[in-house]
Amino acid sequence: MDFYLDKVQADIIEEVEKLNAKDVSLQKKLQEECESLENELEEFQSKLDQYSEKVNQLFATSKLAQKRLKQCQEVNQNIASRSQINICKFEPSKDMTAFKTNHSPLGMISTHIKRFPGPSRRSIIEMEAHLVEKMNAQVAKDDKCWITGMAMVSFDDILLADCENSSLKILNVSNCKVKSRIKPPGKPWDVTVINSEKAATTLPEEGKILFVSTNNGLSESHSLKVRYGCAGIDHHSSKIAVSFYSPPAIQVLGMKGHILHEVSDTSIFKSPYYICMSNDNEGMFVSDVGKHSVYELKIDEELKTTIKSESLTYPAGLVMTTNGTVVVCGRKRVNMIVPGTSEILPLMQEIITASILVCEEQNKMYISKNLDKVEASFIKIFDLK
Repeated sequence: MDFYLDKVQADIIEEVEKLNAKDVSLQKKLQEECESLENELEEFQSKLDQYSEKVNQLFATSKLAQKRLKQCQEVNQNIASRSQINICKFEPSKDMTAFKTNHSPLGMISTHIKRFPGPSRRSIIEMEAHLVEKMNAQVAKDDKCWITGMAMVSFDDILLADCENSSLKILNVSNCKVKSRIKPPGKPWDVTVINSEKAATTLPEEGKILFVSTNNGLSESHSLKVRYGCAGIDHHSSKIAVSFYSPPAIQVLGMKGHILHEVSDTSIFKSPYYICMSNDNEGMFVSDVGKHSVYELKIDEELKTTIKSESLTYPAGLVMTTNGTVVVCGRKRVNMIVPGTSEILPLMQEIITASILVCEEQNKMYISKNLDKVEASFIKIFDLK
């Protein structure tokens, strides 16, 4: 019996040591990846300091650093999602009699995974919006702008759909100037970023989705034929969600244009001009300016929630934050839809807004206006604190 107990004890200790060794190995690997990222960032900083008085080298190095920084952030999030240890607890055998007669094991090691979250980020629900600046989106010979869509190309650059001037523009946040512009074959309505070098826009009257390159300025790439009235657009995990205002419908497309899902129930929609996909890629939110409603739908076409409120009149642009809060602008104010509920909270009073963009990494919010002729050409920047 003593020999048996010693063996059982040794087996349990060995199992725990294996789990511990696995944890130590993983943490060592993650530490090495973190140190590699840190070294790379320090190297870029050193180069930036070295070229502080050499404009050309500084510009080139800063551009490379900017792209690599975005990749480093993705790697950092990946490291955080993999950071875990096994929490061990000894569970003694419930039947000691069976142990005595049949040499049953003393018990077993049960494990559960404890994951370590990445850097904490305050929810937008806990913040207030403070106007800090206005950026003029007009260029020479432009009429008053009508900015109907915005997307973040980088921390410094915003892609704009200027429907009034039939233009796509990249507006630089640092110097508040339009740095690139093209005129697509139609009036663009909404825009979305596909990857670090490509974006897409809807051309409602042409019934097309136009893809554009955003690397070194704007240039046309290729297009997908959909149908007349395409308006809102969003991209997530190789899927493109598009809303149509005439006849009203929602489509989820593959990257080559094939229809994966479609909702064309006119009893639900009237004028769905904007759409955003959920973070889990399993649903979407649609703002319907004609029915003064925001709809939450599952990806398989099922209507999950209808959200209405007196403060939600003429809902337009909307965006989902990382914690699932939907920020939507309307005729009276900018609202927040609390994750998992239909509760609507005010973020700020802002009359007649059209498009909205939230950059959580910088705690910034950008909004455009449509019916206000005085400010229609300006993008307002807000600090979220």
